[in-house]
Amino acid sequence: MTHYTTIPTARLTRAEWLQLRRRGIGGSDAGHIALSPEQFRYADPARVWREKVLPLDAEEESLPCAIGTALEPLCASLYERATGRRVRRMNQLLVSLSHPYMIADIDRKLCGTAEGLECKCVSQMSARRRITDPDSGESRWVDIFENGDAGTVFTYKPEWYVQMQHYMSVTGWQMWHLGVIVLNNRFYHYDVPRDDAFIDALREAEGAFWQLVEDKENVWEA
Repeated sequence: MTHYTTIPTARLTRAEWLQLRRRGIGGSDAGHIALSPEQFRYADPARVWREKVLPLDAEEESLPCAIGTALEPLCASLYERATGRRVRRMNQLLVSLSHPYMIADIDRKLCGTAEGLECKCVSQMSARRRITDPDSGESRWVDIFENGDAGTVFTYKPEWYVQMQHYMSVTGWQMWHLGVIVLNNRFYHYDVPRDDAFIDALREAEGAFWQLVEDKENVWEA
């Protein structure tokens, strides 16, 4: 069963790609919509709303985004080396048939199976969090990747989890994979199964947001 339709993107300019993204909610948008500022400190649904409704400002790609884009092929290659699985580009924007306001421009598809790969790149500082022991009150720095536990990673990076569940909603696929480069010296990878209950709630949140887009109603900056 096909869950999505496709729009080719390989020949698009950056300005054309940005214009295409205005037709729906992408994976990187989803965390801003589904998470509170307490969960995701950069959550900014008003910014996403402005990007979809107001005239397009084709600003230059930020340096962190440009670095992430440049390192995406390396991350995919490291994932192949670590797992023995092959991945490929799709070069298509995927549009959900059941929820057409949900779109996906995925990093890679695993060859021979209906599964995707999300590639991330973080600095050494971003890989660390300062936590406080509830009993002793003492605080210490911890590396969120070092124990290989996806649950720990998504405690501190919930927007990544939302992004991959969004992609599974669009595609109908049952599994996503995450590859993470911690700059200079480490690579981690995780398997992320589909969470239907989470996806149901995500669809509802994104549907409500998209209604505000269609109504051109900015409830955050009224």
